[in-house]
Amino acid sequence: MVKNNPRDIVLICDPGCDDGLALMLALQTIQDRLLCICASYGNTSLEYAFRNALEMQQLMHTNIDMCIGARHPLAGEISFSNAWAGEDGFGNTSTISMAQVQTRFASCPTLTQFLSTHRNQPITIVCIAPLTSLAQVLMEDPTIKDADMQVVFGGGYYQCTQTASGPEWNYRTDIQAFEMVLSTFPMHAIGTEITSQLLSQPPLAIQGSSPCIQRYNAWCAFLKAHHEPAQKLLVDSLSIALLAHPQWAQTEHGTIIFHPSNAHTPQALSFKQGDGKDQVCVQMDLAKVFAWVKHILQKCPS
Repeated sequence: MVKNNPRDIVLICDPGCDDGLALMLALQTIQDRLLCICASYGNTSLEYAFRNALEMQQLMHTNIDMCIGARHPLAGEISFSNAWAGEDGFGNTSTISMAQVQTRFASCPTLTQFLSTHRNQPITIVCIAPLTSLAQVLMEDPTIKDADMQVVFGGGYYQCTQTASGPEWNYRTDIQAFEMVLSTFPMHAIGTEITSQLLSQPPLAIQGSSPCIQRYNAWCAFLKAHHEPAQKLLVDSLSIALLAHPQWAQTEHGTIIFHPSNAHTPQALSFKQGDGKDQVCVQMDLAKVFAWVKHILQKCPS
């Protein structure tokens, strides 16, 4: 269980505004446990995701190791939406150019290389991007399945409810990778009820002049201008809240059930409650999460 096991963390992310916020929170609250940040395609291209993750490190005055994840889903190429991520993949807020990070990008290990060198230590893989990067590790180094690793997946939409509009993007973008990872590692998955509730809430207003709060408000303004709900910024931060405050988790053990032939409907992914030990659906109190996000952003570096 996550709440009883403060392992080192490898964070797979695809920043993106929502992952940018999650990175701010992670770097402020669980930095001492962060072993590595892995950039992946998702909200934007692999290169932009790497640049944006590095920019968040500069904003937060940290220097966590970084590695390179997947460039596209296992099945092939993908297109990216400027309406959600902007031309720079970061809501048009990036302040550093790709040229400034090319040397570091070229010198970074892949996720497979990084995990292979840490296979003898217990690790929690926190994935707030598609699970392709971890699936590629299993394909490139099948022995990694014997390592002591568990997965926290910020995918949302795990139960069939009247409020969920369909499986969350991180899942449906690469179903093959999701199945591969879920059948290999223990997984804690953020449940659909809290995701759906979050998207129905008013945007979280945060006042202040620090660079982190300014960036948060710039992302909110960008989403509003593109007719996207600003609440979506907080979806990936639920996984970070789970790690920072595991006592907030309300968990159900059971089995995540697949219906791949109907993958774009709410019924494509469901959660059967039971006595399973490896798959856990997580819910949290949103009021606590919102207050925590606001408090942490107000404590971020000036």
